[in-house]
Amino acid sequence: MKLSTHIAVGGSLAAAVALLLGCGLDCTWYAVVSAIVANLAVDMLGHESRPYPRRTRLSHSPVGPLLFSLPLLLPPLLQAPPGDALRAAASVLVGAYSHLLLDAVTEGGVYRSPFSGRRFRLASLPYNHPLLNSVAVLASAVLLLAVLAYRLLW
Repeated sequence: MKLSTHIAVGGSLAAAVALLLGCGLDCTWYAVVSAIVANLAVDMLGHESRPYPRRTRLSHSPVGPLLFSLPLLLPPLLQAPPGDALRAAASVLVGAYSHLLLDAVTEGGVYRSPFSGRRFRLASLPYNHPLLNSVAVLASAVLLLAVLAYRLLW
């Protein structure tokens, strides 16, 4: 997927999870910004350019989003009350792991582990497929709006 799609979907999912878990405004914003930073890190630091750019095994495996999220999880885990810290951590991780879910529908897929060359794919669509990127962003925006409506009305 395109980087802009990763940012929009990761941020939206982090916000939705934070709001559903009962995070306050500061916790929700922290989760959104951290998820965006984690998605940026996975894409900007997680590619190597040999003859052509390609995903690295470490960043695009189940270990990658966790590694890139750990520095972002430490401040709330060390400073916030335990309940808020766990809610923030869960929200950030959902936003970061959305990166793998989105990349799993592309031709490159995601690695099953950082030690294996085998990849997992849910589909085999081009990463820059305009309809796929648009649908992913739109679905995450609708989900976020539904969660906001839920929080405001109930």
